Amino acid sequence: PWFPGGALVAQDARLARVVSGLIRRSAFYIRHDPYANAFRIDTSYIFNEKQKQMGRHDYISTWNYELDSGCYFIRMLYFYWKALPDAPIVREQSVYEAVSLIIDTMIA
Repeated sequence: PWFPGGALVAQDARLARVVSGLIRRSAFYIRHDPYANAFRIDTSYIFNEKQKQMGRHDYISTWNYELDSGCYFIRMLYFYWKALPDAPIVREQSVYEAVSLIIDTMIA
C-alpha cells in the first residue's frame, strides 16, 4: 500500500505516536483552510502585500487547491485505522471535521 507505515504503527508505539501527531496536525490545517495545500508551522511570518494577494496569510504558505492533498490525508488516516482500529485519534472530532471538509470540498 501507499502508506507502508500503516502496518508498522501497530508494531512500534513511538511511530504510532508520531503518525497520530501528523494526523492531528494535518486535521488542524485542513480545518483552517481546506483549499490550501502548504502550511507554516506558526503564524509568526510576516507576509508582504504581493504574498497576501496570492492568498497567503497566517498558517497558509500556498493557497491553491490540489485534489491530491486531501486524498493524501484520507489515505494516511485509512491505513492508520486499518493497523490500529481502536486508536483514539481515529474518533477525534477534529479528524472527523477534517474528513467532512475534504469530502464537501471535493463534491463542490
